[in-house]
Amino acid sequence: MHSPAAFVTGFSFNLRGGTTYPPHRHRALEIVHHVRGSGTLNFPGQDTVPFSADEVHLCPARQVHHQAMDEAGTDLCLLLTLRAGQTPTIEEPLAVRGNLSATLRQEIVHLTTAPQVTSPPERSERDLRAATVLAGLLARAEPCTARPRAASLAEDIAHHLAERYADITSLDEVAHAFALSPSTLRQRFAAHHGEPPLRYLTRVRVERAKDLLAHSSLSLKEIAQACGFANDQYLCAVFRRVEGKAPGAFRTNR
Repeated sequence: MHSPAAFVTGFSFNLRGGTTYPPHRHRALEIVHHVRGSGTLNFPGQDTVPFSADEVHLCPARQVHHQAMDEAGTDLCLLLTLRAGQTPTIEEPLAVRGNLSATLRQEIVHLTTAPQVTSPPERSERDLRAATVLAGLLARAEPCTARPRAASLAEDIAHHLAERYADITSLDEVAHAFALSPSTLRQRFAAHHGEPPLRYLTRVRVERAKDLLAHSSLSLKEIAQACGFANDQYLCAVFRRVEGKAPGAFRTNR
């Protein structure tokens, strides 16, 4: 029995945070499981694709790519050759963003760490296990350069900030709500909205405060509390920085 994919090799990398690794390519399909860490994958002439822990990317054979790490991490990598006519043609980078089963994770670890085999039956078994991993990933994969989920995630984060602006005390708690690291959240949000999430949050708070200044008789202290500012002095400092004038300039009910 011939497997639709042949296992070439498996290996693991520990990657340093704040490091950009040089462009490279492989003669075989590369499966990369980002076990931990976050950063971006870069494909010449295409999108820069953010990734976080537990995501998987499939890079076609001979596809040049390089990786930049925001947070230190570990990658498990598998190289497979595909038998023509027996597997789908993979011509563009693909991503599997979460939802990996425990079985898929275990098989990737096994193929990455198991010792070399030499007998034909053992090689056939390993090829079949690699093909099973590939099939499981392809069932969940999407083109990673389009980033539909990344855009949707950025919109969800913006909605969260706009809804809970009065209660948010740190970026860490927002990141926790979306099961992301703070650096990954910042990167994905800024890539879609063009500004960091905390700057966006400040704008939301300022706009809400301007509305209350114009249409309520609340004191500055009460407005600061209602809009998530630490105190009225900080509200005044933010207004001077963002609007170039003191909050009182927006009072219309005096």
